[in-house]
Amino acid sequence: MGFQTLNLKSEYRSLKNNIARDFYIPVLQLAVMYKRAVGFFSSTALSEISNGITGLIKNGGHIQLIASPYLTDEDIKAIRAGYGLRHRVIERALLSTLQDPKDKFEEERLNLLASLIAEGRLDIKIAFTEKNSLMGMYHEKMGLMYDSQGNVVAFSGSMNESSTAMLLNYESIDVYSSWGKDLDRVSAKEKAFEAIWDNREPNVQTIDFPNVNQRILEKYKKPQVDLQIDDKQFRVEDKQLEANSLNTTTFGPMIPNNITLHDYQIEAINTWEHKGYRGIFDMATGTGKTLTGLGAVVRLSDHVNHAL
Repeated sequence: MGFQTLNLKSEYRSLKNNIARDFYIPVLQLAVMYKRAVGFFSSTALSEISNGITGLIKNGGHIQLIASPYLTDEDIKAIRAGYGLRHRVIERALLSTLQDPKDKFEEERLNLLASLIAEGRLDIKIAFTEKNSLMGMYHEKMGLMYDSQGNVVAFSGSMNESSTAMLLNYESIDVYSSWGKDLDRVSAKEKAFEAIWDNREPNVQTIDFPNVNQRILEKYKKPQVDLQIDDKQFRVEDKQLEANSLNTTTFGPMIPNNITLHDYQIEAINTWEHKGYRGIFDMATGTGKTLTGLGAVVRLSDHVNHAL
């Protein structure tokens, strides 16, 4: 069986479609190669690209991942101070995003990817823009999936590989297939990805960071891999959605039951509350701005309701 047996849509929207169930899982179950550019590198991004890859793993498939480091103003200044510092600054920025799993599911998903790294089936490269001695972020989001029959499915769009993009944000992806009228678009995506992967794209630098791979192994690898993780997580989410739909006494904004805010998010909300519910959350991509904002709205709603 190949991709041509699938009934793929040309577009998926995250609040109308379940992206993982409707797109990632059915395609990756038939895939032998997955090429992905995710935007920013983080443990959350690593976790979310694992959606549906158990089928790819069973097929003996491989993954090529391109991501960009999130560099602060201080990082940029340090890099400008000397070319020799660039690798150290970027590596430090990458490693700082490898946070502890927020729940059992993320722990198992990161273990999946760490296992693929250990087996030589997941390769990660870091890309950033560089022109006239100025650095920027490579922030393209696209993917290519290949089956054993040579068919290719390409997708691109606003979807970030993060839990908030999957669950809360209104995101969309456009899908193209190589066996129909979209062949030119698919070919263009393939050429673009390969040029970046091989470090042939003008003004884009692509480099390996073996120390990051080693840190991923040390932090997330476990002896056993759970290939039923998708089904288990879906069952839990379905039960939570059913429970929420039956709870008619809850009104107002709320954080989903399967989401737990990190300590730094709670600290930011507490500070915002102490400032009279005024201020701006200035947070790096991948650290949970959307959920922090939602938590702030919940906090303000509780305050207003208690004041009534």
